[in-house]
Amino acid sequence: MAKNFQFATFVATFSLRNLPGTALRKQARFLARIVPLLLVLCGLVGAGLGGASGSPMASPEARTIMEEKSCGGCHIIPGVEDAWGDAGPSLKNFSKRERILANTVENNEENLRSWLSDTKAFKSGTLMPNLGLSKEEIEILIQYFSKN
Repeated sequence: MAKNFQFATFVATFSLRNLPGTALRKQARFLARIVPLLLVLCGLVGAGLGGASGSPMASPEARTIMEEKSCGGCHIIPGVEDAWGDAGPSLKNFSKRERILANTVENNEENLRSWLSDTKAFKSGTLMPNLGLSKEEIEILIQYFSKN
């Protein structure tokens, strides 16, 4: 990171140093100070350290649950290793869907909670097994799906 900062300072200073006029020199000094700061801020935000909440794909708790329950055997799930199944629907952009479960119910937390608690009771004849999720696991998955 320090090397990037030094390089940006050098580039901004060197490329603007020989501009004519007092106003341009002031602008050059300003840019030589601000460009490195902007690069550092961009790096921090990109690394998830700048106050950004981060990607839902980065949720280690949700990813662990889905890997342990082998959700990827039936679903495509971005951010989950080996989640390339095609027996169930892709879970990519789940939060953007208005309806779920073959378009039978509204996509909201209450329906998702009921579904994950007991799939067979919620929709008889479904191929998805009851996963035996705890209430805590269900809440973690709901948070994941609300951002995905």
